[in-house]
Amino acid sequence: MRSRTHRSAFTLIELMIVIAVVIIMAAIGLPVLGNAVTERRVVSVAAQLQQDIRVVQQYAITRRVPSSISFNTAGQTYTFTLNGKTTVRPMTSAVHMDGFSGTLSFDSFGSPGTPAALSTAVQIGFQNPSGSKRMIVAIQPVLGRVDTTWVTR
Repeated sequence: MRSRTHRSAFTLIELMIVIAVVIIMAAIGLPVLGNAVTERRVVSVAAQLQQDIRVVQQYAITRRVPSSISFNTAGQTYTFTLNGKTTVRPMTSAVHMDGFSGTLSFDSFGSPGTPAALSTAVQIGFQNPSGSKRMIVAIQPVLGRVDTTWVTR
């Protein structure tokens, strides 16, 4: 008598079950990944603005000259000039800027001086097009501390 060797292999049904499980897991994970990407875009734009504000403040302190940063919420840009070089930062289509529109000046001590002697914090908001993710960058009066905060809706 001849003995048969048993081969181990996947059946078609086992393969289809594995594929179905992978598809279900991908369907669950993709929306979470999309939310993380959207959140990261808002965070990166807010962090860039926070860094730029601090650079303008430091420039004013080290050079002992007033400096400023201008916000144009209608044009979705902000602009600042350092060492005679003007930098314009446009928003991407994935992030919308709102809130303060105008020029924020810093004196030679790095303290914010406009608008109206800054009695309250200047706030610039960033959000994704649907408005589900929103972050506020606030410049505090007197000392000019820059804070970022998530806004829940």
